[in-house]
Parts: sequence; structure tokens; C-alpha cells
Amino acid sequence: MLGIDQCARSLEKCRANIFGWSWDSRLTMGLCVLGIALPLTWKSLQKRIKQYVARLLKHGLRGLLVESSPLPLVICGPSGVGKGTLLEHLMKVMPQFTFSVSHTTRAPRPGEEHGVHYNFSTVEKVKEMIAGGEFLEWAEVHGNYYGTSLEGLRGKGVTVLDIDVQGVKNVKSAVAEGRLAGANYVFIRPVDVKVLEERLRGRGTETEDKIQLRVANAKGELEYGEEAGNFDVIITNNDLDKAKSEIVEVAKSLYRI
Repeated sequence: MLGIDQCARSLEKCRANIFGWSWDSRLTMGLCVLGIALPLTWKSLQKRIKQYVARLLKHGLRGLLVESSPLPLVICGPSGVGKGTLLEHLMKVMPQFTFSVSHTTRAPRPGEEHGVHYNFSTVEKVKEMIAGGEFLEWAEVHGNYYGTSLEGLRGKGVTVLDIDVQGVKNVKSAVAEGRLAGANYVFIRPVDVKVLEERLRGRGTETEDKIQLRVANAKGELEYGEEAGNFDVIITNNDLDKAKSEIVEVAKSLYRI
């Protein structure tokens, strides 16, 4: 029977053959071209590979091997800030950006279609997917489950993730664990919380209790979103036309288009 070190080496070799060089190998070669040596001891290499094995046992093959190229675009912002409108504009102007259809247990809003805006699922189905390690990130928000499936990252072009702060933290954890190569993070903020409350009331789809819950959560999301280092770019959606132009320019800059 193979020892864990031999098993780890075999898995890493298999991983490299399937997806090309590992990120460590690519980084090492890039630095060598620049004339910089990257010291990596055999002991530290063994440790890294053992981490891959542990991840494989915990998340399955998909959890270990998902690498998205180019990096996904993570869009975050409080409910009612206008993320959906901005993303629709971005993908209309730049069709190489494709929306990752999240799974949710909440009821569809007027005009929303299954498989287009969300994959509407039952609580039992989403919990089954969570237990099976099928999500890159998932969260329970306002009493409903939301999640981004690993399969959703396998599309062509740049995958766009519309997720909340808890989801952003989970994506960052996935990057830190090596389950995802990286991501670009953009936060959409309102000019103030009162504007959010007005927009939520204007929807006509939320009870007063739900509106107050979303407003309370928005304050915490704004605090995280405005903290230095959490996002690459912050866009203030005060003027919709201006925000539409800005998100397109941000996407062009982040992906050198």
C-alpha cells in the first residue's frame, strides 16, 4: 500500500498532467526567468502536497482541481444597491463576461427565471449539495440559502459572481486553501443607507420586517466593503449611467481588455 507521501506525489503529478503546471511551478519558472531563485525545500513541498491530499479527502476531486482562468469577477454589495442592473449592462456591452447562476432557496421575484437569474432549489436539495462539497461558497442570508457551485466556474470567458459579504469571505478562503487560483473583487456601495431602504420599498416584494433586516445587514456589509484591502475597486452607485460606465471601465482595466 502506498504511503501518504507517495500518494501525494502521485496525485500532484496527476493534477499537473491534467491542468498543466501547478501554480507553484508556474511562479517558480516566472521568477527564474527574471533571474530570481525561489527556495522551496523538499520538506515544505511535501507539506504542500499533503495539504492537497487533505483537500481531496474533504472536498473530492472537484474541490481540489477547480482553477478558473481567467480569474472570476466577484461583485458584492448590499441588497438594493443595483448590482443586477449593473451586471446586466456589463454583460451586454462585454459578452465575454458570463454570469454564474447561483443556487438559492428563496422564492423567485417577478420577472426572474429559473436557470437565468438563479437556480431555484429546495432547502433539502441545497443542503444535499453542501454536504456533497458541490459549492465553492455558500451562505445563509435573510433566512435563505445561496451558493455558487463549482460547476458554475467551468464556463467560457470571465465568470461573474454576484455574492454577499459572507460569500466573498468564503471565496477568499477558497483562494487561501488553493481551491481557486484567485479572483478580482469589486464592491458596489450606495451613497447612503436611506437610498437602499427606498429602493427596497420600491420593489414591493418585501415585508417590513424583511426590509428592516436587509437594512441592518447592509450597514455591516458597508463596513466590510469600505475596509481597506477587502476589495480591489469600490463603485458608488449614485448616478446609474455613471456607475454603468464605471463598471465597464473597471472590468477592462482588471482584465486588460
